[in-house]
Amino acid sequence: MSKRQLPKGGDGASVMDQPEALDLLAQTRLEAADVRSCRGDLRAFLQRYLPLFERREQRGHATTVLGGLLSSLTRKTVEPIAHAAGQKRKNLQWFVGSGVWKDRALRDQLRAHVAQAAGDPAGVLILDPTSFPKKGTASVGVQRQWCGRLGKLENCQLGVFLGYSSPQGRALVDCRLFLPPAWAADKKRRKACHVPGQVRYKETWRLAYQMVCAHAKALPHAWVLGDEEFGRVSALRHQLTRDKERYLLRIPSNIKMRPVGDPDFAPPPDRRALPLERADALAARLKPGRWTKLSGLQSQQMRALEAATIRVQGRDSNKRLGPLERLLVVRTCGSEPEYHYALTNAPSTVGIEELVSADASRHAVEELFQTAKGSAGLDHYEVRSWRGWHHHMTLALLASWFLESQKVRMRKKKSPGGDYRAGGAKPSGLAPRRVLETCGRRPHRPGGA
Repeated sequence: MSKRQLPKGGDGASVMDQPEALDLLAQTRLEAADVRSCRGDLRAFLQRYLPLFERREQRGHATTVLGGLLSSLTRKTVEPIAHAAGQKRKNLQWFVGSGVWKDRALRDQLRAHVAQAAGDPAGVLILDPTSFPKKGTASVGVQRQWCGRLGKLENCQLGVFLGYSSPQGRALVDCRLFLPPAWAADKKRRKACHVPGQVRYKETWRLAYQMVCAHAKALPHAWVLGDEEFGRVSALRHQLTRDKERYLLRIPSNIKMRPVGDPDFAPPPDRRALPLERADALAARLKPGRWTKLSGLQSQQMRALEAATIRVQGRDSNKRLGPLERLLVVRTCGSEPEYHYALTNAPSTVGIEELVSADASRHAVEELFQTAKGSAGLDHYEVRSWRGWHHHMTLALLASWFLESQKVRMRKKKSPGGDYRAGGAKPSGLAPRRVLETCGRRPHRPGGA
């Protein structure tokens, strides 16, 4: 791009006269070669999604932004993407931040695409929150709250995501922005960030449950998985049970419950029932013979594990005793074992090996976030509005799924049978670095939040 082709700054000066613009241009010089070798694949991929944009210029903007998210730009916000593509920054900013197009329809098409390419009855739905640190307080939903990425209380936005993982492939398929109570009640801030009138405060578990309801029938699965934020909510577990969904949800060690019908935890003669105890206290009282030794299921690192289950009963949201569940306790072997805990409504016919294997599947969402943030620009945005957040996230989910679909395609080329459950490649066997190299570009190294 020549100097005279560059857009002007707000004071009429060429951006070539601005040091920040020079830095942006330095990041974009490789754009022409970034996705050249996989451009045909990307064009075919987009044929499913572009018809959902009503206007021709929207289809062009979507193609440009997705190409930028998949490029090797250090920072994948709209401005460097626009410079790289030789387009006007304001047009792309309007498209992402304020454009009138239906992001939910795109995510529905994404779900259908994932179901077609990677759907499998052995699949799992994975609920997981992730935070996006923000310096200011003007962006929608930002407040001082727990930021998992930083490991402390900090200004951030909180998104709830739904992932899908099966022996055939995996993807992030949906998302919801958490709107804190203070934001939901603040008419001035709602108006400034264009929060729709029908949007009300909902706990994160309710947002997660909405996504399960929206996608459960379309995505074949055997389990609903989630971390401690969701497992600790008895109302979510009970609702999933009423919906006949089989769940395995992590819980904190301090959740209280009581063993039921377990001879190793029999109440004394003068009591009809045992008091409620913390999960870690129950685990500490398990006899050596209750533990089953396993190996290599928890993560990519081959680690020896031991697991046990206890039939338990906890309290519901009204402080009354809830339905019967099973407590799964998993620990690493060694002198200083690490423990984690999960609750499930799976019947006793489901063995420990299957429970631990399902629990291990939850780690797929962490790898999906790593790919989405590191290679698809999930956390590279500067939008402030409700619409802008969901627009950006939707485009980033599409970019992330394109990378994952490339893995699926390449695996199927190597194994025409396409079944990886017995003796074939693992669902995550092809690292993001390999896919990016196959697409003819260097893997991206994240350049910040």
